[in-house]
Amino acid sequence: MALAQGITYDSDFINNNLSQLVTNVTFLTGDVLSNVTSFVYDLYFSQIDLTDNTAIAGGVADFMSDALFLVMHNNILTLLYGEGFPPLYSYVFTYVGEYIGVPNSGTPTHGDEMVYLFDMAADNGGVLNAADSVTSQRMLTLWTNFAKTGNPNPANDSSLITVTWDPVNSTESVVYLNISSELNMQRDFVSDRVDYWNTVILPYILYGDVVSESSTQSSSTSSPSPSTSSSSSTSPPSTSQSTSPSSASINSFWSVTLLISLISFKLGL
Repeated sequence: MALAQGITYDSDFINNNLSQLVTNVTFLTGDVLSNVTSFVYDLYFSQIDLTDNTAIAGGVADFMSDALFLVMHNNILTLLYGEGFPPLYSYVFTYVGEYIGVPNSGTPTHGDEMVYLFDMAADNGGVLNAADSVTSQRMLTLWTNFAKTGNPNPANDSSLITVTWDPVNSTESVVYLNISSELNMQRDFVSDRVDYWNTVILPYILYGDVVSESSTQSSSTSSPSPSTSSSSSTSPPSTSQSTSPSSASINSFWSVTLLISLISFKLGL
């Protein structure tokens, strides 16, 4: 998820603007906003060094990515699996090539993979360099196979595709193809963050309560966004709204994607 241009993501931003960021993404108000902001702080910022602006920007990117895409993505996959739908194939794009949404960040952002699927390379007359071309050829092969047959895997041995892309095969754990400089299958991308949303944030928004205790430490090994493990003494932003969370009116949900995620959760995921 690309961050807004011209904004400095530092400790002052966390102390003074985190609530505004949360409401911009979620449209929540009152005590619901206050408490969700505290949850967001606990999950994305309480375990990082708030003197490290790169780590803060990574936390902001993780929050926006999870709220707008990842939680819905995982919940919809587990909702549809086993309900008579065709096989479902999930991927995470972690390849860092010449074209990247946030220059010099070393981190792919939402939509960066489109350059490798369509003729969108603005430089070099639209010609990809050698490494980027390999990634493009791999993705084009997988996407074309899926469009033709419903199965992205090549029918014959391929020097480009050396791993089998397995479909989602469980409601408890999501397998995915990690598209990096090499292809490999992995499982449960940043599952600790997804679990926190599903056991703390979403049930609080829906019911004014949480399902169970959940770890608030963001994964630092499977996420492509920058993060650190050092702690900070900065406290989460304080709030003073007085509306009861359980009876507060939630004006709207933050996007169709997260609305779907809420519905998925309510259906019993």
